[in-house]
Amino acid sequence: MRSFVLAVILTSAACSGAEGPLMLAGQDCMQCHSGSAANALSAPTWSVAGTLYTAPDADPNAGVEGGLVHVTDATGVQLTLRSNLAGNFYSADTLIFPLEVCVERAGATRCMQNVVQGSCNGCHTVPSQNHAPGRITTP
Repeated sequence: MRSFVLAVILTSAACSGAEGPLMLAGQDCMQCHSGSAANALSAPTWSVAGTLYTAPDADPNAGVEGGLVHVTDATGVQLTLRSNLAGNFYSADTLIFPLEVCVERAGATRCMQNVVQGSCNGCHTVPSQNHAPGRITTP
């Protein structure tokens, strides 16, 4: 029980800041918007979330509006998300992992080579994690 309380306190510290769809662009959305963290913080639970940029080393505040993120889950369920003014995209739809993900902008599409989980900014960050090529970029 103590470790859960500590985890909630640490997660709460990471999740401070303005709330809403434009919040904390470039940060790992799922730190606050998944499982028990979301429940403890009264935050919506997302199945997939991230931020789109034009360059892998872009400033966190330089997100791209209007990019499309095409997601296909392990059972073939498909959805398309549009990035908002901050470049953020997210969904609470039930998805079965792993996911196939493609990004589209201005008619050009780029797909990830690997299947993934839903915490996009967990790897696509600066500095990158788990061998990701930096931020999620539009083609």
